Amino acid sequence: AVVNPYEACFGLAESAARSGVDIRTDCRVVSMGHSGDTWAIATSDGEVRARFVLNAAGVHAGAIAQMAGLDRYRVRARKGEEYLLDKRLRGLVSRIIYPCPSPTSKGTLVIPTYDGTIMIGPTADEVDDPEDVATTASGAARVIAAAKRLVPGISERDIIAEFAGVRAVLDDEDFRIGPTDAAGFFDVAGIQSPGLTAAPAIAVMVVGLLRAAGLELAPRPGGLAEVERPIHFAALPIIEQQRLAAADRRFGQIVCRCETVTEAEIHGAIERGAHTLDGLKFRTRAGMGRCQGGFCTSRCMELLARDLGVSLAQITKRGGGSWLVVEHGDSGAVAGGPAPLRDLGGAS
Repeated sequence: AVVNPYEACFGLAESAARSGVDIRTDCRVVSMGHSGDTWAIATSDGEVRARFVLNAAGVHAGAIAQMAGLDRYRVRARKGEEYLLDKRLRGLVSRIIYPCPSPTSKGTLVIPTYDGTIMIGPTADEVDDPEDVATTASGAARVIAAAKRLVPGISERDIIAEFAGVRAVLDDEDFRIGPTDAAGFFDVAGIQSPGLTAAPAIAVMVVGLLRAAGLELAPRPGGLAEVERPIHFAALPIIEQQRLAAADRRFGQIVCRCETVTEAEIHGAIERGAHTLDGLKFRTRAGMGRCQGGFCTSRCMELLARDLGVSLAQITKRGGGSWLVVEHGDSGAVAGGPAPLRDLGGAS
């Protein structure tokens, strides 16, 4: 089955937050120390104390392990480039097409996504910089050539977006899940594909490991907080769209024309934790169409600034230092930038 990875992850994050989990984003681990049965983790957002630490830091898992006094493994960064095709090709393929796998990956796939677009990729290139998420001309050429061998109707002219991610690869090419020599410190590292598919099973496994280590776990009264599915206006029948627009005029205001995303959906995403452009994009698809935000970016920024009560200069693309505009004559904003807003998983 093909799932919407954004909704799946945001749904889990929202449920966790509503159930009392403190989620901190734009929060870098600086150092950590262990005394007695307590870990003290110094972060850019203050100190956190805990009995148990789960090292699920991806390509930075090795660095986190070293902070904990462990030098157990080397994490390599393997970059994968993906390319998204125009929706005019919707229906060209109806199932994921796999080639014969290579020694380092499943190969270049042709993937009909949950939203109807087709994605092709990835590459599998080892890089020195774990933050290297740049796409390349050579990567694009390899992906297009491989995709055309599977589906000759695919053309490079249909590419509307390109992006890359970096996988965490251990020397043995396997997952590393379990306790370490440091008391209370657990590895959840080297999670390559199929990490998203395996995540629920990994979570169950880690809960069992923590329970075996002495962590008392009891079911939460009333269970986990339920999260209602957000409205996707474009996917609704016309009669339902008319009903919503009659009840709330914001459903009659289109912000993203390519994906038919309404002002009501933008407000709803902000209320649920989106504080960045990518936070809106991944929740609503605003900016994911043919023009890639050429028409709707300014309006999305205006709505973010208005709902959050901040200036446009404080709005970022994906948190951190990814500012989009600065105040006129504000040299300080250029040098250091305003304090970024925290987004509940908006940029992941």
